[in-house]
Amino acid sequence: MAINPGKQLGDTRNAQRQANVTTILNGVNQYVIDNNGSLPETLDGDPDSAQMIGTASSGCDSCTATTTDASCVDLASDLVPTYVPSIPTDPQVGSASSTGYYVNETDNGRVVVGACETEQDATIEYIR
Repeated sequence: MAINPGKQLGDTRNAQRQANVTTILNGVNQYVIDNNGSLPETLDGDPDSAQMIGTASSGCDSCTATTTDASCVDLASDLVPTYVPSIPTDPQVGSASSTGYYVNETDNGRVVVGACETEQDATIEYIR
């Protein structure tokens, strides 16, 4: 069996994306627990479109995994440093202004966090 370095690197980046999505979701979950069931106010509450996490006010609708709003949602003021040390960014395409991760609130109040850009057709999305 031949070693495929491109696949191995993609698998490694996807593993980092999974860890980052878990970190964000755990931070939001702990925020909800500490705030009597309330989600961060910066979430738009629209179950039909997610918000990319970041500081940018435009250009955040480039997520290939789901439909996202044009403006990002900045969760740093709600989550950092109490629940997460910093907001994670995608290992390949992320930055503070546009992290490469999205968040959404479902119709029944659950939180969805996922990675916008994955490799090898992976879907990285967790709901809690």
